Amino acid sequence: MEIKAYSAYGSCATVTAREGYVKLNGVVAWQAAWCGSHPNRRGVNILLVDPFSCSKKSWIRYDTYAASAQATAMSNFLRQVSVQKYAYTLQVFLFTFLR
Repeated sequence: MEIKAYSAYGSCATVTAREGYVKLNGVVAWQAAWCGSHPNRRGVNILLVDPFSCSKKSWIRYDTYAASAQATAMSNFLRQVSVQKYAYTLQVFLFTFLR
């Protein structure tokens, strides 16, 4: 597993592209960018990874900047994940920050 996080600040006119990704078994499973060629996946991005096969089970994003209700939704999701069907799933949190 290889993870590269990125942060976002400044305008695209004045900064160089910043890119982030998650690679599983050498293959990109998630990627995003600020002022780059990939979408800006602002917020908290959560990938659920099967630790035995090192493969992505699911991905979900919570944009807590756009809506404060997203923080509650994320909290509820994390409680559900830790208690229910993904009890043996490695949880990888990739945070991207906006200005």
